[in-house]
Amino acid sequence: TGRGGVRTFGVVLDHAATVVRRNVIESGCATSEGIGLLSNDAAARVENNTIRGAVCGAGAAVTPLSTAVKVLVGAGANELDLNSNTVSAFGARATACTSRGLVFDLSDGGTPAGPRGVVRNNILHAGVCSQAIPVFEIDVATDPRVFENNDLYSLDGGLYLDEGSSQLPDLTAVNALTGAAANLSADPQFDGGIRLGPTSVCRNAGTSTGAPT
Repeated sequence: TGRGGVRTFGVVLDHAATVVRRNVIESGCATSEGIGLLSNDAAARVENNTIRGAVCGAGAAVTPLSTAVKVLVGAGANELDLNSNTVSAFGARATACTSRGLVFDLSDGGTPAGPRGVVRNNILHAGVCSQAIPVFEIDVATDPRVFENNDLYSLDGGLYLDEGSSQLPDLTAVNALTGAAANLSADPQFDGGIRLGPTSVCRNAGTSTGAPT
């Protein structure tokens, strides 16, 4: 956990080629921005984690901007492989804050030559702020290369902000993106907050391609 501060991070992967597996990662409670996992031009594999944005205790000030995973895409071939994680932006319900499950933006040092990033088999929860979205592309040059079999869940309906300006109206539009397929949007129905309930639509809805062993 990033615990507390002005800008907090749970884990930072800075140009790292590594594996992050089976952790609970939280941004902590920030007065400006909380990010659970920040990937800066990293060639990393992130699998089977629970990754959360701002988690503030009772009586704490609400974090204005809460992000579970933020991916900064560099000019080279490095890309993050995000597979089989529960990603939740958290935040504070009905409060004037912004929560985002997965964010793509540019890293310093140039614009990528093409789409970068593999996102498969994740639950991407928008969080509970007054402005909340599961997936947010900040720049037109930050499209993921593969975006498959993810559950985009938002309490307020918005699913995907494409290229910094276009709010995709529904799941059909999301799956029509280049590299996207078989994504769904439904309450994952957690049983006790961790495991999928017996009637969850996420059960058997993933792809074995690239999945953890």
